[in-house]
Amino acid sequence: MDIFKIEPGPNFEGRDLRHADLRGAYLRGANLAGCNLEGCNLEGCNFEGANLTGANLTGANLTNGRLDDANLTGANLTGANLRGAYIGGGLRGPIGANLTRANLTKANLEDASFDHACLYRANLTGANLEGAEFRGANLTEANLTGAMLLRTNFRGANLTDAILDVAYAKEVYGHKAFGQQSQ
Repeated sequence: MDIFKIEPGPNFEGRDLRHADLRGAYLRGANLAGCNLEGCNLEGCNFEGANLTGANLTGANLTNGRLDDANLTGANLTGANLRGAYIGGGLRGPIGANLTRANLTKANLEDASFDHACLYRANLTGANLEGAEFRGANLTEANLTGAMLLRTNFRGANLTDAILDVAYAKEVYGHKAFGQQSQ
């Protein structure tokens, strides 16, 4: 028996759940691929190991949510609120959530943890990254144009070919482009 295995959860694939109030829902291992969750209140939800591939989370409230080990490949999180969310590695090891090609334009990622997450080619244009943690994350070719970085931690992150034309950067740690390697 694998105690770290996430069993499949409920199947909501392709469903239209716009503006639903699902605060605190336990959706661990759920299949929400292609689901429309635009404007949903998902505060405190547990999406650990969930499949949110191609899901529409535009303007959704994911404050203090758990998305560790979740697959958000190609998901649209434009204007979403992920303040205090945990999107890093989980029970299955140090590999975090997969946000490959996810759209996080103008998302609020304040105090969110993306430790060891994959944000390859993710769009973080105009996002608020204040206090966000990206330790060991893969941000290869990510777009951070116009992002706001304050007390943001990139220690051990891969920012190869990332677009770092940020709007504001102060107390940014772990990458030479920001002039502060450690503290």
